[in-house]
Amino acid sequence: ACSAMSPLTPVGEGPLGRVELERLASRGTTARYGNPQSAFQASHPATVTASVVSRLLSGLSVSGLDRPGAAQRQERYPLFTQEETEFLTPLVVRALSQAGPDQRVRFTLQDDGLITQGTLYLHKTTLRVSLSHYRASQGQSDTRPAALTLSFTPSEALVRDDVPQSWMIIEPEQPRVAVSLDALNQLPAAVPDAELLHEPRLARQGRTGPIDHHCHGARPHMAALSEAT
Repeated sequence: ACSAMSPLTPVGEGPLGRVELERLASRGTTARYGNPQSAFQASHPATVTASVVSRLLSGLSVSGLDRPGAAQRQERYPLFTQEETEFLTPLVVRALSQAGPDQRVRFTLQDDGLITQGTLYLHKTTLRVSLSHYRASQGQSDTRPAALTLSFTPSEALVRDDVPQSWMIIEPEQPRVAVSLDALNQLPAAVPDAELLHEPRLARQGRTGPIDHHCHGARPHMAALSEAT
C-alpha cells in the first residue's frame, strides 16, 4: 500500500530529537502514481552548507494555529527555536550529503511529550519542506496539520510556481513550502523576522485529549531543552 512505512536510516539524534533518511522507493507503485523511479525525484546526495541550512530552518514559520480567545488573524510563529535550528542544522547537512535519490530527510523534535515532525529534500535547485506532525501527542492517529500554513521569510526566496511531484498527491493535507537554493545562498545571516511573534515561554498547563495541530496554547517557542552536544 502507498501508506506503508518506508525504511528509515538513522543519521543522528540528541536530547531535542533525531534526524533520519526516509526511503520512498515504495511510493507510487500503483498504476495511478506510476513507477517508483518516476514517483520521487531528489537531487541527492547533495552538498549544502550549514549556513544555507540554518537560513532555511530559521526562516520557516507556521500560521493557522487554533488559539481560543485569540483574534481571527493569521499570526505566524517560528517553526523552530534557535536552539532547535542549531541542533538540526549539522544533522540535516550530514543527511543531505548521505541521502540517495530515493530518500528524503526526516526530522523529529520532541517537546514535553509532543512531537513535531516533517521532511525536506533537494530537487534540482529547490528545497522542499513539508510538515506531517505539529505538537502531536504520541500515539495520536490524526496528526496531519491540514489547517496549518507553512511559510518562509523572506518571501522572495519562495518558489511560488513550484509544481508538486506526482507522489505528493498521496500526502495532500501536509503543509509544504518550496524555497530556492540560489536565493538562500544570497541571503545574509539569519536574523529574527520582525513580523513573527516571539512570545515569552509560557508555563504549560496540564492538557487532556488530543493536541495535534489545534495547539491549545500555541507554540511560539518550545520549552527549554538541553542542546545536543
